[in-house]
Amino acid sequence: MTNGFVFITVTKTSGSAPRHVGSKMLVRVDGSISGTIGGGALEHQAIKDALEILQSGTAVAKEYPLGPLLGQCCGGSVELFFEPFAQPKKVIVFGAGHIAEELTPLL
Repeated sequence: MTNGFVFITVTKTSGSAPRHVGSKMLVRVDGSISGTIGGGALEHQAIKDALEILQSGTAVAKEYPLGPLLGQCCGGSVELFFEPFAQPKKVIVFGAGHIAEELTPLL
């Protein structure tokens, strides 16, 4: 996928972790984000992984140990679920009646 975004959710934590289960972050195709899953090296690696997953278009869960290999000092681990979404195609609405008026903001 060359467009769209990846939605990342913390699905499991073990030991000390920077964020709790249910924390979410959105990664856009340009690498910009909304939300956080904990910052630091974990977040940088997750963004890198999200951009690769966006290309494959396949949802995946990955576990990250939060120790020296990742450059984190928490010592626990987190599991992240990556869910890629393609940007919707263009839609053309013909007409300017009451149906188009209600439909257009939804698109």
